[in-house]
Amino acid sequence: MTVTIFVCDTCKVAEDEKTRDGKTGGEMLGEAVEAQAAEAPQLTVRRISCLMGCDRHCNIALSAAGKLTYVLGRFEPTEESAAAIV
Repeated sequence: MTVTIFVCDTCKVAEDEKTRDGKTGGEMLGEAVEAQAAEAPQLTVRRISCLMGCDRHCNIALSAAGKLTYVLGRFEPTEESAAAIV
C-alpha cells in the first residue's frame, strides 16, 4: 500500500516568523520529509499549498487508498519532526 504524505509548503516557521533564510517552515519541513522518505518506496511525498491549519503550523496530511485522510499539525520544521512523520 502506498501512503501519501502531503506537506503544506506555505506554513510559517514560527508564530511570529513566516520565513527563515528565505524558506517557509513548510518548505523546510517538506525538504526534511522528502529526505527521510527517500528510502521508503511505499511513501510518496507531495507538497501542497495550504491545508488550512494556519493556527497549528506546520501541517501535513496522511492519505492512502481506501483509508481516511488525517490532517495533523503543530510540527516543527526540523529533521526530528520529519523522522517522526515518516
